[in-house]
Amino acid sequence: MSLIALIYKKIKGIHTCDDLVQILEMGNQLYSTLSQFTGQVYLNCKLNYLLSMIDLSEENYQLNYKCIGVSIYYIDNGNYKIFDSHARDEYGRSHPSGTCVLLEVPSIQGLVQCFQTIHSLSDNYELRGVQISTYEVTRVNNLREEHNCSCKQCSAVGLYAMCHSVAKSCSYWNSRTLCCIADQGNKLYHNMGINRCLRMADLYTSLDICGVEISVQHKAQSYGMLSTSLNNTKNKLENLIFNNYSGNIGFLLWLASYCITCIFQQTVRVKYMFSLLTYEDTCEPAIQQIKISGIPPLVQAISNIVTKKLKADIVHYEMQFLSCTSNMDLHQIKHMEKHRQKCNYDNMEPAPKKKRLQQ
Repeated sequence: MSLIALIYKKIKGIHTCDDLVQILEMGNQLYSTLSQFTGQVYLNCKLNYLLSMIDLSEENYQLNYKCIGVSIYYIDNGNYKIFDSHARDEYGRSHPSGTCVLLEVPSIQGLVQCFQTIHSLSDNYELRGVQISTYEVTRVNNLREEHNCSCKQCSAVGLYAMCHSVAKSCSYWNSRTLCCIADQGNKLYHNMGINRCLRMADLYTSLDICGVEISVQHKAQSYGMLSTSLNNTKNKLENLIFNNYSGNIGFLLWLASYCITCIFQQTVRVKYMFSLLTYEDTCEPAIQQIKISGIPPLVQAISNIVTKKLKADIVHYEMQFLSCTSNMDLHQIKHMEKHRQKCNYDNMEPAPKKKRLQQ
């Protein structure tokens, strides 16, 4: 609450009771998010639980923490104001029917006397300074045209890979599996008859994988900008992934016109495990799979793609979260296994294929 109060004062100023209500609502939302990140219901005051970026009224603000300070700020008339989110009366004393308060004192000595009145003289305290800075992000026009990708099949291959993970977990994929996915994804692209990279509006709502129908639900969509040099844009992407992790199988992410695929691997040992897939028909192998543990490393890997693949520092993105399901019976599972074996055989090198025929 105190952190939100300082930011709110910096951006808008605290003038009315409605401002205090807004601060409480935003503070509760921040507390809930931090509790989910840390896995703790009651957060302590250690520095590692303070964010370096925060969303406030759909704007991003970068936070730098320095020296000392609490939820107290200096105002133009020389006085100090104290924001307290706890139930207080008009004098700042604890009261069961009280509200959050914004107290004003005339001096540093007044601050000391105020806290001596409210708290015991033997109470410990911790002071923390907060410097709040705002950044204006300059939007670069025509990024899609500047960073066009020659690979038009990448999103179709990504969609097929995501559906394929329902039938066979990507934890067990090997080079043959990836080769099969690349081939089938290319067939899907050519069957669609679209001579361009697929966008969100082009995605199917169902797909046939080895004779099994996979239902594809389009979940949350997001548009934004990713800068490799501004942490606040990376943090916003991290929050998007975190907030949409449950109930989804992954997402397709268009960086300019290049699409990459991220599949959520549900594991017992690691909470946030991902398979990041990239496809480029001019490379060998065409499809690459990177297994990543943790949301920040995932976003950093995406940032590296922007730098190395697109040769850019800043790029617009479109993001589509997907949920894929199927109702496979035992017969369909066996049919899919036979299809996998046939696909693996078709992609086998001549020498191993000949050896297998002789067995």
